[in-house]
Amino acid sequence: IALSMSVIQLFDRRGSEFTEKLWRHCFAVGVGSRMMASYFNLRLDGKYFVGGLLHDVGKIFLSQYLPEVFSELLSTMERPDNKMTYHMLEEEYFGISHAEVGGKLLESWMFPQDISDAVSFHHTPSLSETDPYFAACVHIANLLCTVKGISPLGEHYFLTIDKKILPSLQSLREDFSTDEMGKLLSQLDIEIDRQSSFVSAF
Repeated sequence: IALSMSVIQLFDRRGSEFTEKLWRHCFAVGVGSRMMASYFNLRLDGKYFVGGLLHDVGKIFLSQYLPEVFSELLSTMERPDNKMTYHMLEEEYFGISHAEVGGKLLESWMFPQDISDAVSFHHTPSLSETDPYFAACVHIANLLCTVKGISPLGEHYFLTIDKKILPSLQSLREDFSTDEMGKLLSQLDIEIDRQSSFVSAF
């Protein structure tokens, strides 16, 4: 956690509305990732919060170190005639996804492989070869936060669950389903409230 906080200091957390919303989203996903680990009865470890907190570090990097291109991407996304998703536009403008950028950044900063991997595959946890359960916790937390509107991209950002990971998750909890997701949304509110004093730092 200390290492992740050091990484955060490399980026400007204040300024634009987008940046501030993105950091709040990252914090909420960190809280949600730890909640999901508990839900699936995985051994609780600080890595779940760290993986969630840093899952969008690639997006933060792109927005702050290539601001003109990133701003153009957001403008295109807002256009009434735009039919491309955020992820499609990311590939169009940068030729790489924020998940890939984030994973490579964490690897270069010598983060543990399981954390780098969870960031790289937070949209596709079924492709994770290191710890797919960890990546899945970040994936679902990200999905829950987006459904709740805790996202800098609002209604322009659509996420779907990686269905290929579901059998593995149901081996941990047979009752895991879309119905359970509704309960988890309510639980996430409680978990975020519990960490409200820490949220104020973001």
